Amino acid sequence: LSDHKANQHEEPYDGEVRVQVRNYCEGAVWTGLLHKERAIQTFLTRLIQENNNDDKDGELLVLFTDGDSFFNPYAATAEQVVRRFHRARRGADIVMSAEPNCYVGRSCTEQHLQQLYPNSTRSTCPQFVNTGQVIGRAKALLQLYQQAYQLPDANVIGKPKSDQARVATLVATQQQ
Repeated sequence: LSDHKANQHEEPYDGEVRVQVRNYCEGAVWTGLLHKERAIQTFLTRLIQENNNDDKDGELLVLFTDGDSFFNPYAATAEQVVRRFHRARRGADIVMSAEPNCYVGRSCTEQHLQQLYPNSTRSTCPQFVNTGQVIGRAKALLQLYQQAYQLPDANVIGKPKSDQARVATLVATQQQ
């Protein structure tokens, strides 16, 4: 969401920041690659229901991070994370991390690259969707994962059981 020098240029954040840390898969039995997507949808649905009266303006933010993604070490406080989200989002309700390798349940082929990222080239620059770290408004995240999960397997570019393939396909089709 930011670089280490961002603290010098951040706007003050006036809103209240309450932090709750939850493991949305705690106690769950892993049932395959789509388990994460189903668990996220269930978690978000419950969270939205629990906070419905307190979230009239749709400001409830959620940060998901996978075990193999690390949290931004330069964002030491919840306020900084929220501030950086607002700066990075450019009007969008979701900010997703990027990675230098195209991955859709397996490494992307040249055909995958052309279908998903027609203007990209292979480089070390993080430019490809990485569902391992996502921050956004709870309702928008729920909508994203519902739409990705509803994609017919035949339309998914890459492995249909990969959340990353589903989200990358959804993002690519919405940009066309």
